[in-house]
Amino acid sequence: MLSHALNNHGTALMFRADDAGIAELIEAADVALAVDDMEDAARAYVNLVWALLDQYRLDLAERHLGRALELTERAEFIAFVIYQRMEQARLELARAHWDDALALVEELPEPPHSRCVALTVAGTVRLRRGDDGADADLGEAGRLADALDELQRRGPVAAARAEAALLRGDLAAARAIARPEFDEADRRVARALRAELAYLLVRAGDEVAIAADDEHPFAVQARGDWRRAADLWRAAGCPYHEAAALAESPDEADLLDALAILDRIGAVPLARRVRADLRDRGVRSIPRGPSSPTRRNPEGLTDRQVGVLRLLAEELTNAEIADRLVVSVRTIDSHVAAILTKLGVSTRRDAVRVAHELGLL
Repeated sequence: MLSHALNNHGTALMFRADDAGIAELIEAADVALAVDDMEDAARAYVNLVWALLDQYRLDLAERHLGRALELTERAEFIAFVIYQRMEQARLELARAHWDDALALVEELPEPPHSRCVALTVAGTVRLRRGDDGADADLGEAGRLADALDELQRRGPVAAARAEAALLRGDLAAARAIARPEFDEADRRVARALRAELAYLLVRAGDEVAIAADDEHPFAVQARGDWRRAADLWRAAGCPYHEAAALAESPDEADLLDALAILDRIGAVPLARRVRADLRDRGVRSIPRGPSSPTRRNPEGLTDRQVGVLRLLAEELTNAEIADRLVVSVRTIDSHVAAILTKLGVSTRRDAVRVAHELGLL
């Protein structure tokens, strides 16, 4: 009973952006673990990580997610493991690790809540990269979210669909998609979701009141302080959002900085809009951007797998790599197995050798 109370109250605090909820959710997990109640402990961690992801406190979210995955994988709570992997996908999406995010949702899960998250992540990655399939993913996610009828599902889908409309230049559609979910988020005081939807509505030309004390990066950006928002996004480790904030600058140098970030992470549609803006301003020497064959890793390794390869090159064990990356050992085992398969080798030493030969490191 105590764990349930702490869990529900702590989660409510986190949705209101009250950090007292962090301690309550950690206590909820500890209370449950003290009586070997793994299910309630896992639920507390799931709620904590979700809220931290909403707030874009990614390093803290990753730290708690690593601990949570260790618990649920060891206890073989498959439903929680699946959902936590969807949270990992949200984390990779926020960091613009597109391939890693897609790899985590490649096999769509059956449970509807997890499936809705997976489709939202997949659709957003494809939208931001300019890949085919974004509309189909977000359309299915929207149907699932409507069936589940929870703001926690509908809101993120609406945000992604409004972003898609903005990238198409359809401001009216963006307003129509985002406004109903913003109104409900505002009524429920779901601060992080309210901030994101407010930013999208402002971009779409709507008038939205933003509290002066709301320090969420989206709220700062919605108030028009693009420079501070860019700094906040950079500190959070979110290059796509940093570039989007810089793209609002009246200074051509900032737009060129935004373009460099977008080209580096392969965010083609937004990079195209920034280039068009630069051309409209009469800028002549605009970087052409990477050619399409070089935007993908030729060996099919994800960003995270390349990172694991670098740590293999340091001769770290899987346990040491897991500790360095704050994930479970089983997750690293899976990455190493995938690396060996993709590079066509049977040992870690050979994988490092081939990676050096291919220039991957």
